Amino acid sequence: MPSKFHFPLLLCFFILSKLESQQLPSVLWHNSSCKPVMHDADAFIHALSHRDVSNSIKLVLIHFRAELNAEQKQKLLALGVEIHAFVPHTSYIMSVNQGTWNSLLELGATAIADILPEHKLSEPIYYGEMCSEAVSGKSQFMVSWFAGSDLNYISRILAKHRAILIKYSAIDQISIIECQRSELIQIAADTRVEFLSCLPGPAVPDDREGRFLHRVNQVGANVKENLMLDGAGVKVCIRDDGMVGPHIDFQNRKIDGTFGNIGNHGDMTSGIACGAGNIDPSYEGMAPGATLYTLNYQADFLDGTEALHTEQGVVLTNTSYSDGCNVGYTLGTQVVDRQLWDNKELMHVFSAGNSNNLDCGYGAGPQWGNITGGHKIAKNATTVANIKFDGTVEVSSSRGPTKDGRMKPEVSARGTDELSTDENNQYQVGGGTSAAAPGVMGTMALLYQAYKQKHMEQNPPGGLIKAILMNTASDLGTPGPDYIHGMGMIDAYRAYQCVQAESYQLQTLHQSETKQLTLNIPANVKKAKLLLYWPESPSTPLSSRALINDLNLVLHDSRGGVVHPMVLDHRPNIITLGAGAKPELIP
Repeated sequence: MPSKFHFPLLLCFFILSKLESQQLPSVLWHNSSCKPVMHDADAFIHALSHRDVSNSIKLVLIHFRAELNAEQKQKLLALGVEIHAFVPHTSYIMSVNQGTWNSLLELGATAIADILPEHKLSEPIYYGEMCSEAVSGKSQFMVSWFAGSDLNYISRILAKHRAILIKYSAIDQISIIECQRSELIQIAADTRVEFLSCLPGPAVPDDREGRFLHRVNQVGANVKENLMLDGAGVKVCIRDDGMVGPHIDFQNRKIDGTFGNIGNHGDMTSGIACGAGNIDPSYEGMAPGATLYTLNYQADFLDGTEALHTEQGVVLTNTSYSDGCNVGYTLGTQVVDRQLWDNKELMHVFSAGNSNNLDCGYGAGPQWGNITGGHKIAKNATTVANIKFDGTVEVSSSRGPTKDGRMKPEVSARGTDELSTDENNQYQVGGGTSAAAPGVMGTMALLYQAYKQKHMEQNPPGGLIKAILMNTASDLGTPGPDYIHGMGMIDAYRAYQCVQAESYQLQTLHQSETKQLTLNIPANVKKAKLLLYWPESPSTPLSSRALINDLNLVLHDSRGGVVHPMVLDHRPNIITLGAGAKPELIP
């Protein structure tokens, strides 16, 4: 290694969850902006004793020191207390009458909150979004009732507020009603009402779950936080099988650089990345406002890809093609790493491949070491696994490690049965890691847009966005990183929060240098996720190890404790490869 070599260093962190306050517990409520406010149980009950509530029943959320056991629950039921629902952690929704408050203290109640009518409204209703409108001009809503609410009682409450009962399920304790929106808060005030929401949307094919699974919908049309990210101003490139379209979903946003056309695979990947849904909004891609460039796929990357970046400003590319299985660090890999090393704002995204169950010579059988490339094992690129809508990995999704033992893929995304664009304004169903990768590239386009909005239209480093997407991913499989899912399923909303809060540090580290960084983690944080990421210069294919640098991250807490990073064991053994990462250094 050159003695004066230095490189940028990124430490990215994301707060996962918070501890309960020492004084009052936090409330894990469906609407974080409108949730019950906890009060000290003694003070709450003392205040009630000075009010005339002798005959009233209050709907409350009560936090206990520990979960109630069967005997304690039975005691409360005998006192006339109704236990409606459990709310983590160790809290319960209850209907309580005046004579039982002291019994709650004896059972370990520490905090109590009134449940108000507005706490029962779904977020769309709470934030004023319109629900389906009936012919009468009124709107239709779904209302869930606590167990034991019979039809006579429900009908009486609805009639009181001039609401019409459309449908009722006694088993589910759910009714569909029609009423004026202004009456909802009065209906919600009834202590037997649990929750009110709009009706489900019209039935549609299971084709666009990727936007929801990746939480792209929370940054693309978030009325609550005024987030309208669509990738506008971000230029992306699909390297695939030729011309894309014609399709109105790319109208006035597509620049074609292809020659010939051998299929519709590129139409599928393009639509998932940035289709606009002009014919049908439900077919919208991840970044419907991004500008799309198209090129024919060339495995060696010795094409116009880099020129599109340097001359046209393209910052993201997607390639869902393979060039061998577990072939190691090739010249094509080197080209990719070099492009990303020389062009800090550029990022290449690749599919991991669909070759799981194929033994590609890693030494651990057909379930490991079958990434299909080549270019997709580049150190600086982003490689994507394929998961289904329920978050489980598709069995065909290729797995790491790379031939030299590095972790690939880095992240996972929905790629199974994704409906996307086809030629001539038609649509098709796509699948495999081919469909997962453009979902990640499109999501990255949203993060580029968010970063540019915050930094005077300056593009972010591609490695920064990659690291943020990795560190904010939802863990899948074994705890921590693994060779199947990488860091987990991408989460566009959490990644956006990390960009906005600038929850990262950019540093430069020289050869043999040790650097100490201070992180101010709030005292009430239960768990923090730290990621050390560094881009690297290209390696030589002559080496059996692609990594040039060997960095360690050690966390020292204020009490003298030491935390080591989660490390994967890349040895070709099916037991150790499947065991996941361990918080120790493995030789």
